[in-house]
Amino acid sequence: ITIKEMNSFYRNYNLDINFNELRAEELRNRLNQLKYLEKRYGSLENALNRKDELESKVGLVENYDYEIQKKKELLVKIKQDAFKLAEKLNLSRRSITSKLCENIVSSLNEMGMENTNFEISFSKTKGEHSHLKDDNGNYLTSNGIDLIEFLISTNKGESLKPLTEIASGGEISRVMLAVKSVLAEFDNIPTLIFDEIDTGISGRISQKVGFIMKKISSNRQLITITHLPQIAALGDNNILIKKIDNGDKTLIKANILNDVEKVLEIAKLLSGENLTEASISSAKELIKN
Repeated sequence: ITIKEMNSFYRNYNLDINFNELRAEELRNRLNQLKYLEKRYGSLENALNRKDELESKVGLVENYDYEIQKKKELLVKIKQDAFKLAEKLNLSRRSITSKLCENIVSSLNEMGMENTNFEISFSKTKGEHSHLKDDNGNYLTSNGIDLIEFLISTNKGESLKPLTEIASGGEISRVMLAVKSVLAEFDNIPTLIFDEIDTGISGRISQKVGFIMKKISSNRQLITITHLPQIAALGDNNILIKKIDNGDKTLIKANILNDVEKVLEIAKLLSGENLTEASISSAKELIKN
């Protein structure tokens, strides 16, 4: 509708209305602008949000030096708080180290590693691990300000050395089992895998190892590779792994054992391939106990 038509409408009906052509044009332009914004941003609410966002950016540019200084001050405070937490974590770690080592040694003794000495070494993190440094020369990482290392000696008269340098695969597995048994109530690792943790231990000790593993498995999944019947008998689920020579290649076959097959395979671990009534009876007894 044109302005001329509007004026004619008012005259025909004797309407006493003052029509401001300039104001009407302003409103029409405003309406067109709003429709354009609504089309571009999806809604007027989105357009207003975009307006606020742009105003914030303009304000940031206009107050650049002030905002930078605020961020620097905030960063300093966050850094100070982080180092305070790291110091608190350091003290907490050190407060339990003695008892933790004592419990780990006790657990290792049960698993046939008599005369074992175990300690936890603390040292400072270094510059290559982080660029955050405090006035005391401490570098901060996501694990705090400590570099922690397990030290162990497995025989009398031997000095303590890093676990990774002197322990065999079976010993490392048993140390891990000892640590996990001590910390079972506190960590949240859902699955543990032990590869031949029974290496070099007797049948009597292997049963103790098995009992410790059974306890750990009460609140997480535990997968272990074993050749000892005392440990295999304690499994909730047993899988038999076999290598098969297929001419030009070797295949790996895995069979989930039922109850009868489990008894037979544990009996084989006891007496070899030639099964006897005694070995079958012993296998059943191990499973039952």
